[in-house]
Amino acid sequence: MYKKLSCSESILPRAYALPKIHKLNCPFRLIILSIDSPLYALATFIHDITQGMEVTRYLLKGTRFEIEHVLLDVVSLFTNIPIDLTIESIDKKWNFVRDKINISKDEFMLGVRLVLNSTYFSFDGQFYKQNFGTLVGSPLSPIVSDLVLNSLHDRLKFILEFDDDKINFLDITIINPYRTIYNFYHKPTYSGRYLNFFSSHPLSQKRGIIIGMTDRAFKYHPKNFEHIISTLLKNDYPIDLIFNTSNARLKILIKSCDASYVRQTRRKLKIRLAEHRNHINRNNNNQSVITEHRTEFEHDFDWENVAILDEECFLNKRLISQCIHILMQQNSLNLRSDTEGVHQTYVQLLKDIK
Repeated sequence: MYKKLSCSESILPRAYALPKIHKLNCPFRLIILSIDSPLYALATFIHDITQGMEVTRYLLKGTRFEIEHVLLDVVSLFTNIPIDLTIESIDKKWNFVRDKINISKDEFMLGVRLVLNSTYFSFDGQFYKQNFGTLVGSPLSPIVSDLVLNSLHDRLKFILEFDDDKINFLDITIINPYRTIYNFYHKPTYSGRYLNFFSSHPLSQKRGIIIGMTDRAFKYHPKNFEHIISTLLKNDYPIDLIFNTSNARLKILIKSCDASYVRQTRRKLKIRLAEHRNHINRNNNNQSVITEHRTEFEHDFDWENVAILDEECFLNKRLISQCIHILMQQNSLNLRSDTEGVHQTYVQLLKDIK
């Protein structure tokens, strides 16, 4: 640990600024470059340890917006984090990490205080100290911000935005409160500039640009494929390279979906298939695994080639047969609860046979 945390040759953190050209009057974001600073190794060590701490118990999962979307944006987060509140939060959550390190709580908290209170940096040959908050650029800032973000403090302020049917988050637009649809979102400063084809970079990186953009189009919304082609052409990519690369990627995306679904039924096959089709078209809140897969990946099911795997008039025997066929699938859409009744011995046996 001594060799990991010791520092023999170091420099004071340096400050530089990045303009926020998408905002009014073009304010600057101050960044403190902490790499190679005296406490950088210690800050990284504390960051790795505090990652094991519980951030918050108040986590909503699987919810949806009933009427309108709400976006909460923090005002200048890192520079408004209360140091005292941060130290108190880490102290309370010591039990989450006490078994991960071989130092005492007092020694660990001493290191935390040393890093959080050392907010010195240099700029244009002058030396400064940040009066409040943590440094933008310190390895410890992101994790401590998560620890105190749900606390009440005068310095923690939010911008609240409402929208009836869509909201912009990072580089996507989330549409419709009742069925989530994703689309590309570009800030007003978006120029459409990517790595130009005539640059000296290797061809593999240029193919990677095409593959990455194609993946995003099909992950969020396929209609953006035309926009991707137009953008790549403006960056001098040959049309043949675009289609050869994207078509190869399309085959992977489509062929890689070998998912299947097994379900027993005592009803006529055509009636059960019609129910599945209608369920997909309704897109209601009580979605089956088939509807969820169709909604998320936009994959069409081959309804004309549905296979009857077994025939049995008794329910219990049909359920046993269903479990066996589910376990024999390579990529199953069935829920884990569909095979919970099968003993682990048989599960392993079926895996070996498969």
